[in-house]
Amino acid sequence: MAAADKLFKRLKAARLDNTLDYEMRRLATVELLIIDDLALQPLDAASTTDFYELCVERHQKAATIVTSNRTPDEWLATMADPLLAQSAVDRLVSTAYELIIEGPSYRQRQKPSVNGHPSAPVDYEKGNPA
Repeated sequence: MAAADKLFKRLKAARLDNTLDYEMRRLATVELLIIDDLALQPLDAASTTDFYELCVERHQKAATIVTSNRTPDEWLATMADPLLAQSAVDRLVSTAYELIIEGPSYRQRQKPSVNGHPSAPVDYEKGNPA
């Protein structure tokens, strides 16, 4: 699993030390690539290109999971090149299963209470423990 911002920083570093081809081949052949928190921050031109190339190389060859707090349509606005962004997103969503999770953050359930145990989940609509 790779956080999107760290993945794209690693690819930028690989570009600087001339190991980008190696990194991209490695990422293209991983059986399951999980990109976490895509589109939380804007992607510059290099990162948008890298995302596009990963999508092209992995399309219908290897499994990719992308997590995001935004919908795929919203990803487009965070990428520097609209054409590459649309092409990458089209490849991803054309074969994707989309899972939408709504409701309170799962992290709230893990929040420690005063006694050291996780807090009871709260039904935010009613203000009562679930």
